[in-house]
Amino acid sequence: MALPRLIFVTGKGGTGKSTIAAALALALARHRPASLADLDRRLSAARLLGVPLDGASTARVNETLEVFALTPRAELEAFIGRIVPIRAVARRMLKDLNG
Repeated sequence: MALPRLIFVTGKGGTGKSTIAAALALALARHRPASLADLDRRLSAARLLGVPLDGASTARVNETLEVFALTPRAELEAFIGRIVPIRAVARRMLKDLNG
């Protein structure tokens, strides 16, 4: 059976999502290169893997496993930057989102 290319670990708070995601990433990385996207503000999965992402958005755990920190605000800014080619308009859109 072929391994899936994308796996989402979701659930309610405090159910062990970060622990499962970190363990799953390590297991998959034994067979092929893998990436773990940590969307938790506390970067729990990255910390479980011993990767401090203080100020960085990506770090390598080992040769086959890389961890990415994704924040909703940064991803929204990147998305708006891609779809709105005029930087001043994109900045205004983001400013309006803050109220």
